[in-house]
Amino acid sequence: KAYESRVKKIAECLRYQFQFGDWEVNGRRTGGDADIFKFFVERAILLLKNGGHLGYLVPGALYNNEGSTGIRHLLFN
Repeated sequence: KAYESRVKKIAECLRYQFQFGDWEVNGRRTGGDADIFKFFVERAILLLKNGGHLGYLVPGALYNNEGSTGIRHLLFN
């Protein structure tokens, strides 16, 4: 129980620090689970300078899950 509580608190803190983990589509939030890869991808992209390149291996959830809508928006726009 203590571990589960700690993990939930960490995920909640991370959600406040990262803008693209949650996204609104048609008035609905699409945050989904706090998958750690979303935080790594967002931070890395925001650290890139213009014209920079990034290579990451990420789970297929980036392309398929509704909870990754914000990260996809960041990547493709």
